Amino acid sequence: MTHLLLVPTHGPTPPEFSLGSLLFYWAWPPVVTIAIAVISLLWVRAIRQVAREHPGNPYPRRRTISLMAAFAFLLLALQSGIERYDTTLFSMHMIQHLILLFPVPILLLQAGPVTLLLRVASPRWRPRILRVLKSRAVGVISHPLVGWTLLVAVMWGTHLSTLFEAALENPLIHDLEHSLYLGTALLFWAPIFSVDPIRHRLRGAGALVYLIAQMPQNSFLGVAIMWSTTPLYPHYVTLQRAWGPSPLEDQQLAGAIMWLVGDVLFLGAIFVVLAALAKSEDRPESRYDEAQTAAAIAEIRRREVLLAERERSESVSVAIDPVCGMEVTIAPDALTTSIEVAGLAVAGQADRHRGALDVSAPGQERFYFCGRGCLLDFQDDPAPFLDAGYQPSGM
Repeated sequence: MTHLLLVPTHGPTPPEFSLGSLLFYWAWPPVVTIAIAVISLLWVRAIRQVAREHPGNPYPRRRTISLMAAFAFLLLALQSGIERYDTTLFSMHMIQHLILLFPVPILLLQAGPVTLLLRVASPRWRPRILRVLKSRAVGVISHPLVGWTLLVAVMWGTHLSTLFEAALENPLIHDLEHSLYLGTALLFWAPIFSVDPIRHRLRGAGALVYLIAQMPQNSFLGVAIMWSTTPLYPHYVTLQRAWGPSPLEDQQLAGAIMWLVGDVLFLGAIFVVLAALAKSEDRPESRYDEAQTAAAIAEIRRREVLLAERERSESVSVAIDPVCGMEVTIAPDALTTSIEVAGLAVAGQADRHRGALDVSAPGQERFYFCGRGCLLDFQDDPAPFLDAGYQPSGM
């Protein structure tokens, strides 16, 4: 045990790197594991609710598989042996960062968590969620240029500043760094891989330019780290490991991993975009006609306006029977009729007898009745009951 050296705030140096020490280890306390377990249970509950309420349209199983795969990669990066060696070997730290930057965010975006949230949200909360998604702040943050620029700034800013060294020495800063990488990666990949309703989406040539322009940034940073002639981070030098590569050799290996593995992952994403582009060109009939889509959206908006007017008109819980003057509870099973009041030859209308605006029949008003007798009397000749001088028998 004499080879164990204390590392500031990180405990003892782990044993010599081996396959066994990498596989048979789990970080403690298992904060990430517990968080993932809780989120997984909530996810299962949500998809069961969707399946129960919409048996003909359950949540796609492939999205749940995508979420579970993202969680598996997240556990691999933050709870397995990779986490054990991330502050001891820079090369292991780089592998951890690549997992957080590539497979985890892409798989999370393919799971469509926002879509599932909207499907299980109550009618009261769904408009609020949509209002946030459509807000100006979300629109700015989710813009592709913002995600692209942030990823460049975060990668270069963390690796070539004192922030990286601070993260190696302070566990809290280290965790914040991981959150920063994952959050920035989600913003970067969302325009291409998100299946949720987002304002800015890139496809085809736009997506290719977006990715191809980002790829050299990763390459140049990896090459800069690999070609450095001195260790960039004093933390790895002061460990004084008795095993493994020297700090400079480990740093060169980390730079090579960022350059080569990172570029391979970028090329994989580019090939996915190319495959999707080729598929869309092979099946032009699968594309929506823009005019038809616009017409469908306009019809949806018209129905939303009608529904809002109906809700406003029925906001009062009681109405006055125009025949007998009794209060009638407004309910789906209430006795009602709609007429075009403007076309009646009456001396005037008393406001207390007036009905609610019938949005299902423009120009007409709806009246409510306490019983079938009053309804039939009104239908026979509504004009006398709407006369300003008429006094209902019950008033």
